[in-house]
Parts: sequence; C-alpha cells; structure tokens
Amino acid sequence: IAETNMFHQPVSPTAAAFLSRVRNSGRCPPSLIGEDRVVKGDDFEAAALRALGNGGPVQGLGLRSDTEAAEGFELAMKMARNIAGDMNMRQKARVLEMRRCILLAIIGSTPSNSTSLQHILNNGFLVVVKSWLDDILNSSVGELALHGISFTLNI
Repeated sequence: IAETNMFHQPVSPTAAAFLSRVRNSGRCPPSLIGEDRVVKGDDFEAAALRALGNGGPVQGLGLRSDTEAAEGFELAMKMARNIAGDMNMRQKARVLEMRRCILLAIIGSTPSNSTSLQHILNNGFLVVVKSWLDDILNSSVGELALHGISFTLNI
C-alpha cells in the first residue's frame, strides 16, 4: 500500500525517500513528519533533498557546501512561509510545522564552517526563524514550539 498525502493521493517516491531520511536522522519529532503532510505538486521535499549532501551510507541532513545547495535550501524555505491551495487552516499549519522542522533539522545538521550555511545565515535565515517563532506565539503553528525554541537557544 503506497503512502498517501492529505488529499489521499500517492506520495512521490522522492518525497517518501526524503521523509524516510528525515525520520532516520532523529532530528525531528516523529509526530511532525508524515506523508499526510505532503502537498502534492509543490515539490518542497524535492527542493530540500537537492540541497543535501549525499551523507554516505547513513544519509544525513547536512547541506552540501556550494551555492546551488544554498539556493535550493532558500527555495524550500520560501515554501515553508505559506501554503497556497485549497486547505483549511489546520491542514496548512500541519504542513508548515513539518516543513519548518525539517529546515531547522537541516541547519542543525550542517557543519558551522559550511559555505552554504554562511550564505543562508547572511541572507536572513534568522529573521525567518523569528517569524516562525512569532507564528508559534500567535498559535497559528503550534506543535513545532518546543523544537523551534530549543533550536533557537542552541544557535
């Protein structure tokens, strides 16, 4: 039986493989990662996956250290700001929670001397994270609260 998303459509093999990689990393709470939070057709998972290094046999979540990886991550970050489409607010919040958790996990898995990480930080990543924390405080995206605050305190 294929995994399905919130629209009960099969999840792409790329999205399923990426979510498996995220789960295996142990960097996101399992309750925030699921095929039911994948939006078919917008390719968030593919964009995030393209930014990652291959990680060897245990494929981790660290960014490759090149400009293309930084640009891919920034594209995925734009997809974690808002969700277009015919979804209720709860569905949108669930998708945003997963995406933001994944992006925080990627940043947390990337060595601090990475040129990609430096590029992302210089282009306002922390300002974006602050807006995510504002969403948490305003209760529009809530389950990510502890993970987001924990990440921010470790920067």
